[in-house]
Amino acid sequence: MSDNKLTNDTLLGMARNNLTVAKEMYKLYPDDNGIVNLVAYHLQQTIELALKHFFETHGIRYDRTHDISDLCSKIPDEHYDMFRDIDIYASKLTQMESKTRYLKSYSVAVREIKLGFDLANGIIDKLTKLEEAEDAQNAIEHEDS
Repeated sequence: MSDNKLTNDTLLGMARNNLTVAKEMYKLYPDDNGIVNLVAYHLQQTIELALKHFFETHGIRYDRTHDISDLCSKIPDEHYDMFRDIDIYASKLTQMESKTRYLKSYSVAVREIKLGFDLANGIIDKLTKLEEAEDAQNAIEHEDS
């Protein structure tokens, strides 16, 4: 793994950990269907945890679910654009978690892995930038008070 330490202090930290694990496994075993299925699972977990982190940090209640479509239904309209691609591929992402765990003969296609990486990297980047902007705004408001 990289020199970055894994941290579980927030759901976003846990999402980043899952993405790191997925990248490292895929880099080492891109042609092993069993490992690729584990990569898919970790990509889905990355996105699920990132969504739940957003909800927790924005006071949005959500159900205990692994279904990305269910989670996307909780996204407020003012933030929907940030999550649009995830919503579009929500059922495919959910299948990456459920089918890889329960169907022994299931194999995730390489194009789905690439899509999963694009979506996972994108949501982590967007949430990181959103948090930085919100922290900066909070700092300004704190200075003014």
